[in-house]
Amino acid sequence: MAVGRIIKTSVDALKPGETLFDDELKGFMVRARTGAKVYALKYVAGGRQRIMTLGEHGVLTPDQARKAALQAKATATRGDDPQLKRDEEKARAEAGTFAKFAALYDQRHVGPHQKDRTAAETRRLIERYLKPRYGSRPLAGVTKADVLRLKDTFADRPVAFNRLRALLHHMFEKAREWDLHPGPNPVADVPKNRERARVTTLSAADYKALFGALKDAEAKEHPSVILCIRLLALTGARLSEILTLEWRHVDIDNAALRLPDSKTGAKVIALGAPALALLAGQKRVSKFVCYGRDMESPLAPPQRQWRRIRTAAKLPDLHIHDLRHGFATTAAMGGEAMKLIGAALGHSSSQMTDRYIALELDPVRAAADRVSRRIEAFTGAAITTDKSDGGASAEIVPLKGRGKRKG
Repeated sequence: MAVGRIIKTSVDALKPGETLFDDELKGFMVRARTGAKVYALKYVAGGRQRIMTLGEHGVLTPDQARKAALQAKATATRGDDPQLKRDEEKARAEAGTFAKFAALYDQRHVGPHQKDRTAAETRRLIERYLKPRYGSRPLAGVTKADVLRLKDTFADRPVAFNRLRALLHHMFEKAREWDLHPGPNPVADVPKNRERARVTTLSAADYKALFGALKDAEAKEHPSVILCIRLLALTGARLSEILTLEWRHVDIDNAALRLPDSKTGAKVIALGAPALALLAGQKRVSKFVCYGRDMESPLAPPQRQWRRIRTAAKLPDLHIHDLRHGFATTAAMGGEAMKLIGAALGHSSSQMTDRYIALELDPVRAAADRVSRRIEAFTGAAITTDKSDGGASAEIVPLKGRGKRKG
């Protein structure tokens, strides 16, 4: 280590491994490495000694390096860490436009942490609504006023705005967490729209109409579509769980679906007798219970087919997810305990989960059986297995002598 004036001649004279400290500006130095000579500043910040690299000799002249060292030293004198400030500025520059940040958000959050269907929806919202509006703007240039204008454009779609608002709020929270956005979250003070909860219950007449429409649709729709909707009604499962269901997940002996993954993680869905009979009677022509057109892939979300079926059933406002609500409502109407209903539906609430820890599958299966039988009774038909071909198919046959159950 040597001390002297850092000028071009003294820097050029350094040999690899040597360090020269400036005799005028304390902490300013140049270190000779193999192939390069690097300017740096040794300083104290937060009670700790740190070394900040300023740049290579040749890229910086000694005077330019000295000027950079003086600026960094002034920052440290004010109590700030110049290295940290420079890193923050670099990060903000890398974030650049909203579009560039969106790509980083996808790389760091969407891809690694969101399930495929959620990730696809996140990307759709960003590409369709956010990037066309903010893509070329600096990230820090998106303001509360911009978000309020976005809200105005969705005046006729309040729920859609709430979904966009939630996504945009999360994106800016991540930008702040990653030190890419120095200001406040511009979405935080923009109120979300009030949502009127959709409370959809299916009456006995609704179930009868729906299952009648499904029976009529058997000759027109893909068999997996019919099977999928019947399973949704009889199990209370989520659509994604039925679409991705494989035969290896179906435990006929124990009347259960054992899902290795779902929205709430690994999950067991107990099967009532009607749902079990429906599954037991299916031909296993694909690894997927509800297979797509090529049998090698799962059924795509049957939204168009569902619209045709619900129209035929004269239930134009019924959503597929309402079948899950209908299962829960039917359970509650039948007097099932809330613990059993929650367990059957696979609720993700940690509070609910804590209460289910000691719950055996048997009472859950019994509850699922009672609920699915009740739904079956609503339809005026029974799901049985046709044994004529060795149990390879299932059909709906009218019930004889069974009236509607009360309660």
